Amino acid sequence: MDTEGITYITEQDINDNCMWVLHQDDDLFYPVYGPDDLPADMKLSDLATRAVFMTPSGTEFRGYIFGLKNIYCVVIFFKNEMFIFNKNLLSDCEESIQRINTFLNKKVKVNDFFPLKYETNIDIKNFNTITGEFDIFKHTTDEEKING
Repeated sequence: MDTEGITYITEQDINDNCMWVLHQDDDLFYPVYGPDDLPADMKLSDLATRAVFMTPSGTEFRGYIFGLKNIYCVVIFFKNEMFIFNKNLLSDCEESIQRINTFLNKKVKVNDFFPLKYETNIDIKNFNTITGEFDIFKHTTDEEKING
């Protein structure tokens, strides 16, 4: 199926299509409708998959994960805003938590927000749901980076 790529994934995009793949040749995201839409040269970290997140205190968010193993980044949509949590950018994560706090009218700290439990919401035939935990403080090992 021919579709045009997009530069970044919006909340509407992830609602419309549960999985997107970053093509290395043009640095654009394309929707995945089935296995044939996955490039042969793709890395697992090139996949963006719709997910539901739950904080330790029970607050639920929607967004997507990057990758399928060794998740290094998640994106949360909340109150028409996008919040990016990347293990490589801890100071940005703290800023995102502060922004979320203004919407929730709470004083949640980064330590209270993580680990985030997630469950993917994939509606593509023969693709499985993935569950896991994203902890901003658990760094990915070199071996995980190589295998992930």
